[in-house]
Amino acid sequence: MTDSYTIKLAGNTAKTPENAGPYTITVKNKSDNTQSVPITLYFKSSMPVFTTDKGSAIKFVLQGNKYQHDVSLNNNAVFYGTNGSYTLTVSSPSGLKFSFGDQKDPSNSASTYQDVKQTKTWTQESPTDVYVVSFKSTATFNPTKNIWYLYFEHNDPKFQRFELDEYIYFPVCLGKVPYPIVNANTTTTKWWCNLGKETNQTTAKNKADAIGSGWHIPTLAEYKALVGFTDKPATVTDANWYTFSYPIQTYMTNVFGTGRGAFWLPDTNATFEIWISDNKGGCSGIKSNTALVVVK
Repeated sequence: MTDSYTIKLAGNTAKTPENAGPYTITVKNKSDNTQSVPITLYFKSSMPVFTTDKGSAIKFVLQGNKYQHDVSLNNNAVFYGTNGSYTLTVSSPSGLKFSFGDQKDPSNSASTYQDVKQTKTWTQESPTDVYVVSFKSTATFNPTKNIWYLYFEHNDPKFQRFELDEYIYFPVCLGKVPYPIVNANTTTTKWWCNLGKETNQTTAKNKADAIGSGWHIPTLAEYKALVGFTDKPATVTDANWYTFSYPIQTYMTNVFGTGRGAFWLPDTNATFEIWISDNKGGCSGIKSNTALVVVK
């Protein structure tokens, strides 16, 4: 007859996911207790390994309880102009099931601000689960923002749940990460975000005002500060064409998708228009007062 035994860790030791051993147990002869042999055991660690496709832009710090990681999405250029998407790969001994779980505060929860889609499921041959995490189109908040939690339950019930507690170190505007741009005149940084194009200035302004949190359509003064002059430049030629210097060209291309220069039209905040273009042969490109570009 064969006897079966379950061997497991007890108490707090069992809750330490990386506490794999070695452990030594003594097995005695059932008919003769004077005969025994030591056996070394290693338990399979339940500790998952979290990695992303964003390198040092996302950092994981394991907390003292051993089942929670603080996750930092840092102010890094890999996020600018995107929906904050990153690929999260989780290596584990049994596979994991994701959920937003029992959020402490729905107004600050990851479920309010993020979408999570699983793109690969764990198998024994390929022991990883893969998820794509991104901001919802309604997400708007300032840095530094703590949103909790992303929960991961092991498929094997003997292993405990893990959770990721996220900290976002950049602002998000309607699901999009803006560009931080240093104004040439003031050396202060403002966040610029292109949310699309509207048919007229009133519609663009109304949509921008509805965002809240300080976001607004850029004023003429903010455009002037961005490109580095206090008035329409005296050097404009070719029907008020002005060529941007570096790095202003880069800034404008990042925000507007184009940006070698601009046509500057009437100089009042009420009626001003700027055509931001790569071509000085005529008014083409992005019109500033109908582009839904916001700044804060």
